[in-house]
Amino acid sequence: MRQKIPFHVVHVSGQDDNYKAVQLNTHSPTTRGWQSMRFCLFPQDMVLHLEKRSQLKKIQILSHQHLIATKIEFFVGDIPEDLPVSLQNARYTRLGYISLSDNDKTSYKARELKSVTVDAVGCFLKLVIHKNHVNRLNVYNQVGLVAVNVIGTFVQDINDMYDDTSYKTDQIIKPDQISPLDDLAFDMYQDPEVAQIIRKLEKKKQEAVLEERYDFAKKLKQAITDLCKVGERLGKYEIEKRQAIEHEDYDKAKLKKVQMDEYRLQVYKQLEIHDLLETSGSRANRPANVDPVRQATPPRLESLPVAPPISDNEKDQSNESPPPPDTSRSYDNRPLPAMKNKNQNPLGEETEDQDVPQDEEQAPPGGSGNTGITDGPEEMNEKDMREASAIIEIFGSSLVSKAY
Repeated sequence: MRQKIPFHVVHVSGQDDNYKAVQLNTHSPTTRGWQSMRFCLFPQDMVLHLEKRSQLKKIQILSHQHLIATKIEFFVGDIPEDLPVSLQNARYTRLGYISLSDNDKTSYKARELKSVTVDAVGCFLKLVIHKNHVNRLNVYNQVGLVAVNVIGTFVQDINDMYDDTSYKTDQIIKPDQISPLDDLAFDMYQDPEVAQIIRKLEKKKQEAVLEERYDFAKKLKQAITDLCKVGERLGKYEIEKRQAIEHEDYDKAKLKKVQMDEYRLQVYKQLEIHDLLETSGSRANRPANVDPVRQATPPRLESLPVAPPISDNEKDQSNESPPPPDTSRSYDNRPLPAMKNKNQNPLGEETEDQDVPQDEEQAPPGGSGNTGITDGPEEMNEKDMREASAIIEIFGSSLVSKAY
């Protein structure tokens, strides 16, 4: 995977005593950068020795805001196989050049960041810096670089990847993509300590994705986003502290230092950085708790509410079952409608209580032919007519109905 290639400056044709080339070896918000000598001769050249032989993919240059060069050329230096690695044995190949703006439109307040894509292998990177843009702030005709960044891949890592047959290709996460954490703009605005923590968390996030710990990866992603904002804020505090030191305002510098320390500790505690880095070991390797979950013990009988005692009468009533419905009375034993009407006087007053079945419907008063004493005999029902069929044939139905 492409990454930032560490380097250190091994040669420079000239430098200002207050802005030496060694400033380019590190990236931080307080980096002062390199500046050429006053009224120097052009072009100026600088050689960077890469940490390992690498395949270069991207070069970034952050120019000074008013000490601006008109053009910068790039050369990659490699060593023949039979010679030791040294500056004298390097053989250079020209890659190209970039042109820089005079920065007049921004009133010389903005720094220009140039990025160039390359494809070359080598151990050295040489910069040839041409004459400066003339402006009112550049009194001594100097040129300056605030930062240089090299992105690529170590050649040894590439060979190991292809030589190792057991290497899992599915573990390569976007090999052609450059991480935003390796970009020059990230380091130039981030607090160095926070930047290192962010890189560790990013590595942890990739490992969590490979281990399918997606909840943990989501938590790491949110922590990285929050830390990026925190790092920028701490970087501003650091610049303000350095400015206070330059103006010998030590009370303000002390105040800024205390403010930075308190804010840093507060954020680390709030985001639980110690747990996210898993300094005490990965949680994924810890044995899971497989003990069954015990339910809460039910309350004892003594703690339940006690019901009031039941009296003897209530016990007898509770033991007695309700009487079964009286089905002994057949349909034929029910009183006839005429007999029911005898229980009521012409004025409608009850003269005697009778045991009348509840399912027998009583006709409302004032009905025709169903209440009160009728003028003729009641009609016989079908069952009576069947039983008295023989008598009806002899005496007739009108006479028999009177007898019934």
